[in-house]
Amino acid sequence: MTMFLICAYALKNLDLLLYSVVFIVFFRSVLSEIVVMKIIGKNFIKEFIIELILTVAFIFITVKVDGLVKGFVIYTVILCAYLIYEYFNKIIKLFKKDKSLDEEK
Repeated sequence: MTMFLICAYALKNLDLLLYSVVFIVFFRSVLSEIVVMKIIGKNFIKEFIIELILTVAFIFITVKVDGLVKGFVIYTVILCAYLIYEYFNKIIKLFKKDKSLDEEK
């Protein structure tokens, strides 16, 4: 909380405030995932790396892209590309399962 106050009032730098908020949210997310990982006994290193890439992409888009709509569209495309890449096999299996149900009727 103190870091946010320093960025907002003392330094009067909104970019630094944005970076600090995103970094804190990312840090807390990673910390909670590590705790959950220890409890359930699984390794999520790949997910940490992907989360870091998406966070960096979000920061880059907010700084470099003019306009909220353009930034939203670009980040949505990146997120959809990740979801398609990650869940492509599950999506294909779901459609195959759906077709087999239609053939049984």
